[in-house]
Amino acid sequence: MTKNYDNKSDAFYSRKVKAGQRSYYIDAKTDSKGNNYIVLTESKNVDQPTGRAERHRIFIYQEDFAKLSEALLDVVAHASTNEPDFEPTSIASSEDSSNETDSLLADAEESLCIKWEDF
Repeated sequence: MTKNYDNKSDAFYSRKVKAGQRSYYIDAKTDSKGNNYIVLTESKNVDQPTGRAERHRIFIYQEDFAKLSEALLDVVAHASTNEPDFEPTSIASSEDSSNETDSLLADAEESLCIKWEDF
């Protein structure tokens, strides 16, 4: 579900993904300083009679969009092939991982495009 919001809400774009008893919400928002950010929310019904839901939120700021989208696409690609290749000795230092992130970013940009528009 895609929804464009008007001025009544602080989210200017939102997607909802239903997955069994869980729902995922991806909201694009702007903070009071004019910076764009994304809120990922997982909502799960934990008590059917009362309708009580458990909710978890992650805030991702614009300066982290490229790094996070690249990493997410990489993990999804590996998870989709169902061939784990993690070895404890393959954990890179923070200096090594930044170079790896930059090298993979070109492929990620072809698959994912995030556009911010003034409304």
